[in-house]
Amino acid sequence: MNSAETHRSYFSSFTINIIFVVLVIIGGGVIPLLSLQLNPTRYLPSLSISCFWQDAPVRVVEQEVTTVLEGVLSTVTGVSKISSSTYNQSCQITV
Repeated sequence: MNSAETHRSYFSSFTINIIFVVLVIIGGGVIPLLSLQLNPTRYLPSLSISCFWQDAPVRVVEQEVTTVLEGVLSTVTGVSKISSSTYNQSCQITV
């Protein structure tokens, strides 16, 4: 038995080339679906933080969560605006 016969590949080079061509055609067809902006928006990225504390009144959520998080977030470089809203049992902070 020849050693070349025992090491036959599962795919021939023709099959691999056909698969490659099919993948290139599929990739070319997907290019128009990509979202590209010639003039990107001028809005800076933002981060929204929401918290929930069951059975906590507004005053406790404001003192223990909202104020603490606003203090920490204000030390981050590049942060230009922080707004927050505190409710019964929850809060929302937008950076």
